[in-house]
Amino acid sequence: MSEPLSTATTAVRTPGEPVLQARGVKVRYHEPSALSRLIGRRRAGRRVLHALDGVDLDVMPGETLALVGESGSGKSTLAKVLVGSLPPTDGTVLFSGRTLPARRSSAMHRRIQMVFQDPYSSLNPRMTAGRMLAELVPERGEAAQQAVLTLLGTVGLGEDTVTAYPSQLSGGQRQRLAIARALAVRPDVLIADEAVSSLDVSVQATILQLLADLQRDLGLSLLFIAHNLAVVQHLCQRVAVMYLGRIVEVGDAQEIFGNPRHPYTQALIDAIPRMGARRIDAAPALPGEPPSPINLPTGCRFHPRCRFAQDICRTTDPPLVPVESDQESDRVSACHFSSTFPPQARSTT
Repeated sequence: MSEPLSTATTAVRTPGEPVLQARGVKVRYHEPSALSRLIGRRRAGRRVLHALDGVDLDVMPGETLALVGESGSGKSTLAKVLVGSLPPTDGTVLFSGRTLPARRSSAMHRRIQMVFQDPYSSLNPRMTAGRMLAELVPERGEAAQQAVLTLLGTVGLGEDTVTAYPSQLSGGQRQRLAIARALAVRPDVLIADEAVSSLDVSVQATILQLLADLQRDLGLSLLFIAHNLAVVQHLCQRVAVMYLGRIVEVGDAQEIFGNPRHPYTQALIDAIPRMGARRIDAAPALPGEPPSPINLPTGCRFHPRCRFAQDICRTTDPPLVPVESDQESDRVSACHFSSTFPPQARSTT
């Protein structure tokens, strides 16, 4: 019988120190305008797309942190920066207090692993599950074979999976294999980027439970990225809400769901389908579409869709600051009215 799979952390951290940090992270893309394309000048009239615009985020040891927001809010871009596959335009990523190199080439990067949305496209179709994992585990020879079996068992896959190709597995089995592959190098941080959104609802529950069990048993820090708050409600200890390239609220999951302090967070919670007596109530739609990250609005970038917007919201960009309340000292929000939310709605007409 092999030893249970466990993390092999080598970094030294003081209690309460974040294992992974983003500080002022920006990612900008320069896109040529229609005019510059027409006249053939690459540098003329280039527009700037703000994919990430000054993101600060802490992932604590052994916690499950949800990163939520609509599609296009910058969640996957931030995940790529944190895992080292995309260098930031500006800002810093720290792992255990040390600056993470911009490119995914160091031993520190092995401590941060990603599970992607589509398990089929992220797995090599020409490799069996056993070979895929054997190339990653630190053990060699017979010890590697046993380590592979242990990994498969940890994610709920049987020994017969060793010789199976990804095309021979179901969607849920492929995602379990993708998780096993991420765990093969014994990471400290696991980033799950929309890891259940492509799966059937019945399979989603089993993968969510697997991630929860792994986080608890292995002491992993889990950053779980999703656009649906209903998925993360019972999985995560803390929630970070992202809108148009920025973090707009962070706090304890129970406080976030029970007493949101940003209108965008409130809108996302309102959009969760509710189970009625005879039917699932229709989720209220979040009004409008997010503004273009190329042409950001002045002031608060959420104000064009916010039913609480007031004059200050249209002119002054609110910083991400602690909510002024003794009971919510760990809560931060980027809203002018976070301490008195919700303010009285005011007509925008």
